[in-house]
Amino acid sequence: MCGCICNVVRPKVIYVSSKSTLNPSDQNRMHQPLLVLTILSIFIRVSTTFVCPCGDNSLCKVLQVPERKEFFVFLVRNDTWKHYDWNTVTTVAVFTSPSYMDPELYCQGHLNDVRLVTGADYFDMGQLSNKTARTLWLESQVHRVVEGGYDGINVDTEEPLETKDGPLLTSLVASLRDTLKQIDINYQVTFDVGWSPDCIDLRCYDYIGLAAATDFLFVMSYDMRSQIFGPCVASANTPSNLAKSGLSKFIEIGITPNKLILGLPWYGYDYPCTHLYNLNQSTCNIKEVPFRGVNCSDAAGREVDFTILDNIMRTQSTNGREWNIDLQSPWFNYLDSDDILHQVWYDDPQSIIYKVKWARELKLRGVGMWTADFVYPNTKLHRSMWNAMNYFFAE
Repeated sequence: MCGCICNVVRPKVIYVSSKSTLNPSDQNRMHQPLLVLTILSIFIRVSTTFVCPCGDNSLCKVLQVPERKEFFVFLVRNDTWKHYDWNTVTTVAVFTSPSYMDPELYCQGHLNDVRLVTGADYFDMGQLSNKTARTLWLESQVHRVVEGGYDGINVDTEEPLETKDGPLLTSLVASLRDTLKQIDINYQVTFDVGWSPDCIDLRCYDYIGLAAATDFLFVMSYDMRSQIFGPCVASANTPSNLAKSGLSKFIEIGITPNKLILGLPWYGYDYPCTHLYNLNQSTCNIKEVPFRGVNCSDAAGREVDFTILDNIMRTQSTNGREWNIDLQSPWFNYLDSDDILHQVWYDDPQSIIYKVKWARELKLRGVGMWTADFVYPNTKLHRSMWNAMNYFFAE
């Protein structure tokens, strides 16, 4: 299928109009007059050709597909994508480091009408009012997409931001979207947001504006103990009811459900407990590790891939898999080699399907995970996790 080198002609110079592709009501909500990047004067220079790695040259155009339900997958490793469920996936965000698109992945994706998008480079939030910095970032991201042959870009910035500066970030993302859409209307631009619009981790973004400025938002319904306001104890990474409440708030502030993707974790947190009462204790006190103004956070633990933690549970657990009915999440304890008790909270097919069910009830655009690679090479695990996510698409 792959191997033939063909050239796909790309525009040598792109003139970007100042006219936004957003409708007037969306523009007003975005408060763009505060500081709009003047893209009228920007000329984006791109390479004249993109080297197509596929035998069929038609596979190397920007993917053109109608609006559909989305299964948004993040890829961070180069050796697992062949195990993906290609009958369900709609978008693969390539977050490998360094950024690399496997030519075979590219051809396989387009053959199955799957978008391949890249992650945006880091932007310093302190430079949001710096026109030169904004322009350079915009140009570099357009180069990244066009020269790489990608179908779009996913912006993942999780830096704190004051409410007053939210419109500056929105206008930057809107400029990126407008620029790419004028090169090819089929480019996809998405943005990752915290699990609730309530300034999670001091990220006081303009969520309504960002929804208007992108194709959709990927709601990261995980790391929900990044700021612990209650007792400093280990607990669920994605407590079901709280995650649903956060997502519902996006809808309540005026964002249509079709603009929202539910992002779920395929990993958990391993917390060392500060006190050992008994091997089966349900309460695990953890160290106070401050994060963005709060004394306690999940930084007291460590992230663990689902495959790894499942193996720990099966081989080292002192109490086996437990189920917290209130949080709708599994957990277990184990002793390490220094006889320190650990408590692990995670998501598995049972906990995931609860969330996927209410994602359907809320009529969201789709679901996704961080990341699809965290269940390999265990074949049984990856099938069960894929099946749980696929419930969203069941007729």
